Amino acid sequence: MDKNVTYFSDSYVKDYECDLNNKMKLSSLMRVLQKAGTDHLNSLGITYAKMYSSGIVFVLSKIGIKINKMPINGEKYLIRTTPQKTQKASFLRYTAVFNEKGEMLVECQTSWVIINPKERKVLRPAEFKFKLPVDEASGKCAQILETRIKPVETAKPVGFKEVRYSDLDINKHMNNCVYADVIMDYIPAEVAAHREVDNVIIQYKNEAVLGEKINVKVDRIAENSFYVGGDKGEVKCFDAIISFK
Repeated sequence: MDKNVTYFSDSYVKDYECDLNNKMKLSSLMRVLQKAGTDHLNSLGITYAKMYSSGIVFVLSKIGIKINKMPINGEKYLIRTTPQKTQKASFLRYTAVFNEKGEMLVECQTSWVIINPKERKVLRPAEFKFKLPVDEASGKCAQILETRIKPVETAKPVGFKEVRYSDLDINKHMNNCVYADVIMDYIPAEVAAHREVDNVIIQYKNEAVLGEKINVKVDRIAENSFYVGGDKGEVKCFDAIISFK
């Protein structure tokens, strides 16, 4: 196995990454997970600039996160991230977060596609010309992404999210981590403030760009679980299921 297939990094939870309970916000956690993958690509020489110049960039199509215990302010952690074998058009990645005792705090699986950044067209994995080592054995470590989310017809409109400048990333659309804030903002406050997230799955359907409004709908599908969806009129933007402990 290629020694570069797994990437390790360590850090600690900053106060500005935390919520009112002094625990890492879901959006902050997603940023940390995303950064680990980006840092891994950079260490392999697969930088954004090189990919862009070759006519490809990665965009997230789906993320599944299982939280055993949300990291708290000041807590040190270790991240281990590994690319997995592609499935159809998707590049999979498995990432886990551990505390200093070696206990797994979080595990995450992501599904990415490559697109032409100018034409916004999805490309086949065969068009990815960089060498990306994969660990095929890690494919069974997390099956979080197996859940398929279908829109819930009984979901009720609860508000909207207008895409602002600060929401944008280098791909000039609302960054995938911002969706976590949208989801948490429209979950009933008594749940979001007093219950810890157990797991969340987000399917990204169509990008949202500056000035667009995402209409948000929510439905309580079980005692501890909610469906959250967003659309831009007739165009579906995202679907998510979030469950709490």
